[in-house]
Amino acid sequence: MNIGIAEVLYPKGHKELDINTINILSRVANTYYFAGNDFLDVRRISDRVKVIELFQQFNLQRFAKLITYTRLLNLKAIAREIKKNQIQLDALVFLSFDNNLIPYVKRVFEGIEIYVIHHDDVDKISN
Repeated sequence: MNIGIAEVLYPKGHKELDINTINILSRVANTYYFAGNDFLDVRRISDRVKVIELFQQFNLQRFAKLITYTRLLNLKAIAREIKKNQIQLDALVFLSFDNNLIPYVKRVFEGIEIYVIHHDDVDKISN
């Protein structure tokens, strides 16, 4: 089984969780991590993980319409690397997610099962 893993929101508080999640998933599948913005210290990622460096990822924090647009560009950059490297993924795991991307994600990654680790909505409900 081939699993791709990517971050979408790049929250600083997720770095340790992201590294641990990537390393755990690498124990059960061939794992590809799509690395953007030098977000994680890839030296701490298991040697079993193939790190695919993304040319550019945007991480805007203001201007809601531009945020969604740039995050869509980020998804397309991941899809481009999958195609360029001829990676056949069975699943793609997003370590965080922007709900505004839901209408686009299945089209961008057609034929790939998508999984999301996302707690923001739950956090808002409990607050």
